[in-house]
Amino acid sequence: MQYMRDPQLPAETRAGIIELLKRAPRSRGRSRSYRNLLIHEAVRRLVKGPHQFAKTRGEATAQLDRRESACSIVAEALAQLGVTLKERAIEDIVRIRD
Repeated sequence: MQYMRDPQLPAETRAGIIELLKRAPRSRGRSRSYRNLLIHEAVRRLVKGPHQFAKTRGEATAQLDRRESACSIVAEALAQLGVTLKERAIEDIVRIRD
């Protein structure tokens, strides 16, 4: 994956998503709810923003590494911050909060 380095994703958008996710606590427990709220907000910003990314992508698209989705971009941003959450887990978080 290379979303967070994708030249089509403006630097200010990329930086904003990473800054938002930096506030996510890394411990387990009650703080997970706040982390999930921040993840949901990051996905919402990518979906509602000027680029209007699709919220999710199909499994076949993900395997072929084509067209990024808001959830895949957030998964990569979290990985850059040392938080390991698969794209599918982020999709579940967003689905529950929608």
